[in-house]
Amino acid sequence: MQGEFATELAGAVGPNAREVIYRRMLQRFIADKRFADYDTALAALVDELPESATAQSTNATSTNPGTNELIERSGLTRLIALSGDFRKVFSANDSAISVNLNAVALVGGGTVANRSAQFAYATHESLRRIGGTVTFGGKIPEKEITGISGVPGAEVLFDAMSWDVKVRVVGDRDPRASRWYPLLLGKLGTRTELLTRIQGIPVPNEDVGTFLAAANALLGQALTDAKNQIASSLQVSVKAAGAHLTNVEGKNKYSFLVLLDKGFASADFTLNMKYSVADATDPVAGAFKAKDFETSAALVGSIMDDAIVTGRSTELSVSFKAKAPLDKSAAPIAADRKSTYHLNATVALPFQLKAKIPISLTWSNDPNNLTKQKYVSGQIGVAYDFGAIWQALKAQ
Repeated sequence: MQGEFATELAGAVGPNAREVIYRRMLQRFIADKRFADYDTALAALVDELPESATAQSTNATSTNPGTNELIERSGLTRLIALSGDFRKVFSANDSAISVNLNAVALVGGGTVANRSAQFAYATHESLRRIGGTVTFGGKIPEKEITGISGVPGAEVLFDAMSWDVKVRVVGDRDPRASRWYPLLLGKLGTRTELLTRIQGIPVPNEDVGTFLAAANALLGQALTDAKNQIASSLQVSVKAAGAHLTNVEGKNKYSFLVLLDKGFASADFTLNMKYSVADATDPVAGAFKAKDFETSAALVGSIMDDAIVTGRSTELSVSFKAKAPLDKSAAPIAADRKSTYHLNATVALPFQLKAKIPISLTWSNDPNNLTKQKYVSGQIGVAYDFGAIWQALKAQ
């Protein structure tokens, strides 16, 4: 700004004339998008959060019978996301495809003219807490629905589909949420204003650069502290789901889950608790309800910042799941209803703007398996958040 107005200032005579020029210069400065666009700064803060901190799962991991992963995050997609779990990379026959939708996508949640990003977010903040997923196309053994594999035919693959409805009941890790107003508009906003004011304090000429560097360092640390506070906040969701064999009648499974994420330092602790009831059939005793309780826990973090895609990181998770039947005494074939334990490692590689390629490896004792042996399974997937396309279009 000083450079643009230098000639006019040099030719101005008297304080009144110079004041007019200074006023025009300041008006230009305040109106400059780099200075005045709070939406741009807030969008940058959203993008700067570690990917593991967004706590999103786009393939309904905990209730998707076609996935190889064990843990589901408590967050929801911002708009619409598509993901696939591929048991055969070059064949679609055994691939589970998931469509993940946030409720705000049904009513539209774009920007509001002359309003901030936080205002636009708050317009549908309640709807942003609700999401759902439909998964179809996967082929699974019958034991994935009933939990019983000690009878003939339980290892035969069947077409399956699943659905879920998820509601975030505690927390919100989006910086645009109203719960972060005191932090971003209050505490951080006040620091920004004060640091801007103190830059006018007279200091020796040789210390001007050092003084401004110290002020900017303090502001940068305040911003880092704000991001860490958001990323480490508690977030809890509840979820109801169903899974069905599409070409076999009377083989349905219904589940209720609690999903929790809590950040610690550079990693998230994730906990899933799941209660499920499935339709099962015994050749002698007939139909009955198979009931299970599952507990899954994981540590999830981001590594290799900017290594594969600039501005993105690789997500790494290590998880454990224990599944126990609740109906051993009531089940007609109780001997075939045993507890299982699973260990999983998943690395999600970033691809382009918002795509991920998760590669997972799972070990299980699987005592219900007909072959009565421990086994390891691996799977590759892909996920893409279409909200990224919408953001790119709005930027044009």
